[in-house]
Amino acid sequence: MNFSIQGIIVSLQGMWQKLTQRQKIITLTTPLLVLVLLLSLVWWAGRPDFTPLFQSQLQTSEAGAVVNKLKELKVQYQLTDGGTTILVPKAKVAELRIQLASAGLPNGSKFSFSNLNEIRFGETDADRKIRYTLGLQDELETTLKTLSPIEAARVHLALPEQSLFIEKEKEPTAAVTVKLQPGGKLSEEQIRGIANLLASSIEGLKPEKVTIVDTTGQLLSESLNQKDSGKLSVSQLQLQQTIEQNLQKAAQSMLDKIFGPGKSVVRVAGNLDFDQVEIKRETYGDSVLRSKQSKEEVSTSNSGTSGIPGTNSNVPGYQSVTVSDFLFSAPPPVTVTLW
Repeated sequence: MNFSIQGIIVSLQGMWQKLTQRQKIITLTTPLLVLVLLLSLVWWAGRPDFTPLFQSQLQTSEAGAVVNKLKELKVQYQLTDGGTTILVPKAKVAELRIQLASAGLPNGSKFSFSNLNEIRFGETDADRKIRYTLGLQDELETTLKTLSPIEAARVHLALPEQSLFIEKEKEPTAAVTVKLQPGGKLSEEQIRGIANLLASSIEGLKPEKVTIVDTTGQLLSESLNQKDSGKLSVSQLQLQQTIEQNLQKAAQSMLDKIFGPGKSVVRVAGNLDFDQVEIKRETYGDSVLRSKQSKEEVSTSNSGTSGIPGTNSNVPGYQSVTVSDFLFSAPPPVTVTLW
């Protein structure tokens, strides 16, 4: 038997000539089918597991904006439910949601006060209250993003049900998570301003019931629960510094004239009293009647000599009727003003 290449080719040609037409077709199609099956198995094994990008269905305009963003990010996606549900690879769903949220997509999926008055079929009062709470959260988040140096913010509100009994009522609370810009930092006044903003937006919420943290987990609102006694506001601190500087300049100029420039140093530490006393005063004029007491006595007798001993009732022609009015007018109170 010839084992050369030429001999092998001649042997295969001889075998091919001996095959029937059916055998020739099976011989050609079998390797092709095996190859297709292997390629399909490899493709199916490497195919990503798709999952819905959003739990709720989107509007057509919203889905179109999300699809355009996915194309821009070069991410595989699939459309189902007539294009209202978008499927993406399960391994990338969390990352894609963050990227789309940072781009403000989808716009219409957020709750807003603009559609709060819409009547939805089958909606209960509890559902409407949930929509109101979520809409209020989104509005507050949008407002906080406009503040510097906040890059992003999330607001969570806990609004308890109103009770008929005061002792059973619970106070509302709020939690705020802020993402600061690189190198940004919130001052104490800004933190207090955020707490007051939420307290003014929600009925019954107190600023000390607002918890503010950053993305690193640092508690920023700790100073809200501390007593403010001994602390000065920004305006009070500026006033104190201005007075200290003026006194320091005045004393320094006086010493420079006595000892010469540069031969003396003046330091002034001021302690201002910002306590305020509120006094209510009620003033009554001299002609105002404060109290009145009247006493009337009437005495009659058939005898001209009868009468009350020790009085002028026995004197002929003297009237025995006496009317006395006693007016008491209290002097105006003394007003003392403390500064």
